[in-house]
Amino acid sequence: MEGDGNKVRKQPYPITQLAGGINSSVDPLFLKDSESPDAQTARLNKKVLTKNFGFGTFGTVKDNLCVNGSMELDSNWSDYGTPAVNERSAAQVHGGAYSRKFVADDSWDGIKSDTFTTVTGATYSCSFWIYPDDATSIAIAIRKGDDSGDMHNTIHDGLTQDAWNHIQLDITETAGGNGAYIIFNTDLGSGTWYVDDVEIHDTARIMDLSTYSRLSGVNTLIALTLRQANAYNTSTEEFDCIDGSQVFTGDEDDIFFTEHFADKYIITNGRDAIYRYDGTTFEVLGGLAAPDPIITAKYLASFYNHLILFNTVEDGADCPLRVRWSDTGDGEEWDDTDSGTTAGYFDLTETSGEITGCRVLRDRLFVFKTDSVWEIFHVGGSDVFRARMVINGIGTGAGKAIEVIGEKIVFMGSNNFYEFDGSTLTPIGDNISGTYFEPGSMDTNTGKLNRAVSTKLPTLDTWFVGIPTNSDDPDILLEYDFTNKAWMKRNMDLTSICFVSLTTRTVWDDFSGVWDDATGTWDNYGASTGSSFLLTGQNTGLVEKSTTAELSSELFFYETKELVFAHLVRLTEIRLVAKGTTIDVSWSTNGGLTWSETETVNLQSDEFTENIVWLDITCRNIRFKFATYATEIAIKYIEPWYIPRKRSDGGL
Repeated sequence: MEGDGNKVRKQPYPITQLAGGINSSVDPLFLKDSESPDAQTARLNKKVLTKNFGFGTFGTVKDNLCVNGSMELDSNWSDYGTPAVNERSAAQVHGGAYSRKFVADDSWDGIKSDTFTTVTGATYSCSFWIYPDDATSIAIAIRKGDDSGDMHNTIHDGLTQDAWNHIQLDITETAGGNGAYIIFNTDLGSGTWYVDDVEIHDTARIMDLSTYSRLSGVNTLIALTLRQANAYNTSTEEFDCIDGSQVFTGDEDDIFFTEHFADKYIITNGRDAIYRYDGTTFEVLGGLAAPDPIITAKYLASFYNHLILFNTVEDGADCPLRVRWSDTGDGEEWDDTDSGTTAGYFDLTETSGEITGCRVLRDRLFVFKTDSVWEIFHVGGSDVFRARMVINGIGTGAGKAIEVIGEKIVFMGSNNFYEFDGSTLTPIGDNISGTYFEPGSMDTNTGKLNRAVSTKLPTLDTWFVGIPTNSDDPDILLEYDFTNKAWMKRNMDLTSICFVSLTTRTVWDDFSGVWDDATGTWDNYGASTGSSFLLTGQNTGLVEKSTTAELSSELFFYETKELVFAHLVRLTEIRLVAKGTTIDVSWSTNGGLTWSETETVNLQSDEFTENIVWLDITCRNIRFKFATYATEIAIKYIEPWYIPRKRSDGGL
C-alpha cells in the first residue's frame, strides 16, 4: 500500500442509512445509497440491524366440540331413553352457575349431546365432571362420527358419591363424520346424577387475536377460533371458552372482525349471527335476528355513536355493497322504518367491487372495496351519513391488513403497499413490490389475500403484515419501519397477529389513601405498568409470544447495496462494527449471482466492536453478505477500505 503514493481510503456504509428496506428485484446498479437488496429475519432497532427475537408458547386454545358442555344454557342436551328428569340445575355445580341433572327410573336412562363432527384418525382429549347423588358409577358412550358404532362405551365405576369426580379420556376416531355425540346414562335402575364441564377437544385454528378494553380499565385478550370465543385468564394463564362452545360454523375463509361499541365487544364472521360480549354475558346482538330481518355482516365499525355493518346478507340476499348503521347509541336497533330512529343504510354502487374492510381516521370513516376507497362522513339529520369515492382503481382484498398509523391509513393493495392520508395515496412498497406482486417472483397468493393479517406497534411507527405466498395462510411476516422507511422480512407461518398488554388499570374510585399520595390523572390513577408484546396465532391452536427468552436460530442474512466505484480499485479490507457470536462474510462482484465466502468473524456478545475482514480484491463494484444461525446479532455499520488505481505506473 506504499510506494505508489496512494493512501488507503474508506467508504462508510452505516446501517443508519438503510432507509429503502429489502429489495431483491431492482438492478443493483440502480440502487440508491439508502437502499438495501435483502435483509431477512431481521429488523431495524434504533437504526441498528438486529436479530434478537424468537417466539415462545403463550398458550394453547382448543375447540370444545360438545355444544353447551358448560351447561350454562338450558339447551343442547336431549333425553337418552326415558329419564324422569333432564334439566339444567343449580343444585350441584362444578363450574359456572349450572350443571345438567338427570334422574333415571330405568336402566340406560340418561342424556345425550347435540351431534358434532369428527375426523378419522384424529385423537380427541375428553374431560367430564360427574356428581353421583346416590351411586358410585356412570356409563359413558361416545358415538363415531358416521354413527356406525361407539368410539367409547364403558361403565366408569369407583366414583365418590356426593362429590365431583373427574374423568379424563383420550379417544381415537376410526370413522369420522358429522354424527358424533356423547351419552351419559346408567346401567342401574334408578338414581340421580349431575354432569358439568364436558369438554371434547379438537385442535383449534386461531382466527383472530385482539384485546377487549373495558371502561373499567380491564383488558381481556380474546382468541376466536373457527368454532368458539375464548378469553385469556391471567390467573390460570389459560384460555377459557366464553360462548358455551361451538356457536360459529364458518370455515377458514370466513374471517372474523371485531369492534368495540357501547363498552361491548362485537364479533362477526360474515356467516353466523353477530355476537356481543360484555365481560360476563356472550349472546347474539339484538335486532338482527327473527322476527326482525335476519342480517349478517362481514365487517364492523363504530362511528359517530353508531354501530355500522358492511357487506351484509339480509334475509338471505347478498348485499356486498351495503353500508348499514344502527340507531344512535343503540347497537341493537336496526329498523330504519321505526319512527324517530336514525338507523339506515345505503349501497356504494359507483364501482362494482365488494366492500372488503374499513378504518376510522380522524372524523372520517374510510371504506375499502376491491377496486376503490370511499369516504363516509357524518351529516346528521335524516341522512345521518353520506359517502363519496376518493380513490378509484385501487382497493384491497386484504381487509385485515389495514391499519391506522398516526395520521395515515396503511394497507396492502393489489400491486403495492400504500399509505393514505385521507386524500393522497402514496406507495410505500416500491422496493418490494417486484418481490410480492410481479409474476415469476415470490407471488402473493392473491386468491387468499383475505387471510392476510396485520397489527401495529403501540408507538405508532411500525406496521407488521403477514401475507400468504406459498401457502393459503400467511407465511411471510413483513415489518415496515416508518421512521426509517425500511422493510424487513421473516419467514413465519401464522393465522392471526396482535399486540397486547394484559393489565388492569386502577381507577380513581379504587384508590385508597390521602390526596398527596396520588399520582397520575383524575380517574386514571396508577397507569398500567405492563408492556405490550406481540402475539401470533397458528392453525394448530397455538398462541405464540415474541420473546428474547426463546430466541430463533433460523438463518439470518443481510446483503449490502452494490458498492459502485468510479474506476477499478483494490479493496483491502472491510470493517464491521457488530456484536453477537459469529457471522459469515461473503462477497460478490456479479450482482449476487455467485458468492465467495471470505471468513467467519467471531464477535463479542455484549458490546459493539470493530472487526476487520482482510481482502485483496480488484473490482469496480462489489456487494457483501453477512449470515448467521446465531440467535442474536446486531450490525451497526460496515466500512470498506480501498486503494484507488494509479495510472502513472500501469496500475496495481
